[in-house]
Amino acid sequence: MRPLTLFLILIAASCAAPVRLQTRESATAHVPNDGRLSVHFQTSSPALSRASGRARGVSAEVVLPPDWTPGQQLPVCYHIPDLGEDPVALAEALAARAEAGEFPHLALVVLDPRGIHGHHAFVDSVNEGPHGEALIADLIPKIESQLYDGKSAARRFVSGRGLGGWSAIRLQIEYSHAFDAAYAVEPDPLDMRSFYGADLARAKNFYRDPRGEPVRLGGRRLASRCEDELGGRIASYESALGPRNDDGRPMPLFERASGELHKDVVAAFVRQDPAARIRERGTSLAPRLVGKIHAIARRDDSLGRDTSLREFQQELMVAGIDSTVRTPQDFDPEASLMASWATMAGTARP
Repeated sequence: MRPLTLFLILIAASCAAPVRLQTRESATAHVPNDGRLSVHFQTSSPALSRASGRARGVSAEVVLPPDWTPGQQLPVCYHIPDLGEDPVALAEALAARAEAGEFPHLALVVLDPRGIHGHHAFVDSVNEGPHGEALIADLIPKIESQLYDGKSAARRFVSGRGLGGWSAIRLQIEYSHAFDAAYAVEPDPLDMRSFYGADLARAKNFYRDPRGEPVRLGGRRLASRCEDELGGRIASYESALGPRNDDGRPMPLFERASGELHKDVVAAFVRQDPAARIRERGTSLAPRLVGKIHAIARRDDSLGRDTSLREFQQELMVAGIDSTVRTPQDFDPEASLMASWATMAGTARP
């Protein structure tokens, strides 16, 4: 019996009426033409509905092992794609690998981080809405009630790549009770003192360091108008972490033409900074985070993410939080994610 059939059987037996799996025509179940399966899960979100004043929902793509049976106690990983990644396409590709026996034995929930202005990063944001609360309070309880009765953080993990990697680490810090471990591949800056080459704690200009020297990333001058991939990442941070402007849009971190930083936005960024959280609350967080943070980034990363990751690692060490942080010269991001999911499947506690 295929995962979709099993999932539908389980839904039919459930009393959780707000959760529905329907046909492909309703855009809530995805069945690729070649027979590969990934299931679209959708439910209402009281958190997002309350914040926006209208009914809103949350959704995810669920990939289950071909031999999954209702009630089977599977480890569950909530994976957050990077900016520009399509959650549906990613889930379908991973479902194909699962059906071919090339995927670890766990349930993988591919989350949808696409927000109004980019990647909402699963934070509670004045611009994007309370997506952190929606994930923890709305989506996870509903989705796991369909997988099996009895939810346990000991069998729940979070992973991500790029901005999704940043999100995974932050979720592990903010909701340490909810996940057993976080795995991040090429996470975007986890320390605002090294934010794509700029030290937001000291700098006054995004394009120049405190000595007035041009900021360089991977040997190139930062684009003056940020109209490339970096621009999309910065816009996502501005929307997810920053305050709202008078025009209703997110306030910019800096003037795109001159590079002058806006103090209010910098302060808002720092309040949500994972490294700052560790500096401020490391002593109390340490018992809940030891051994639970895993991250990898390529050395000499073109966006400077390896430098920020090493800065973040230093904060973890000062706080006495053992972690697995690596910055090798080169590595395969996809293989690293597969290895992390295999680790989850092999180490999940009962």
